[in-house]
Amino acid sequence: MGQKNVLGYRLRKILLGLFLVLVAGSCTVIQPERPEVQLLDLELTGLTLSHATFMVGLQVFNPNASKIEIKKIDYTLWLNDVRVASGSSGRNTIIEAEGQGRIDLRMVSSYFDIVRFLNRVQPENSLKYRLQGVVKVGGFGILGRSFTFDRIGEISAEGLSPSRHDNHPPKEKQRV
Repeated sequence: MGQKNVLGYRLRKILLGLFLVLVAGSCTVIQPERPEVQLLDLELTGLTLSHATFMVGLQVFNPNASKIEIKKIDYTLWLNDVRVASGSSGRNTIIEAEGQGRIDLRMVSSYFDIVRFLNRVQPENSLKYRLQGVVKVGGFGILGRSFTFDRIGEISAEGLSPSRHDNHPPKEKQRV
């Protein structure tokens, strides 16, 4: 009887090892590719005595063969090399396979940051921007995955006017 217990124990260890190898291998297949994030527009939506509020439109492209669920986006926005806003969106968004979707983020900036930004504004009609952040995709815990993004480009200064009506996306470069 002792040999049967030893053989059963070894068989369970081997089966458990094979199961763990299969699970680990399938996780690498399940892990999604990095979504592409682009700045679409920036619009001043409100002014108060203490801060300014902006709406930032992002376009997210899903290069994967299956849909992804964006759980959260953490972001920081610089205009003309001045950090003007940062924050987090916790709204879940589904992006279909090889599709794209729009995510609007509300950003709040203090007047101190706005004054620093205005001191660097050039007479041109465009602003340099940098948008950095982390996109959290997928399921709970180890099934989820985080991807960083870093976009640099130029955006029209008209985008800071509440009455902006053009739909021309900004020029940009992507850093990974």
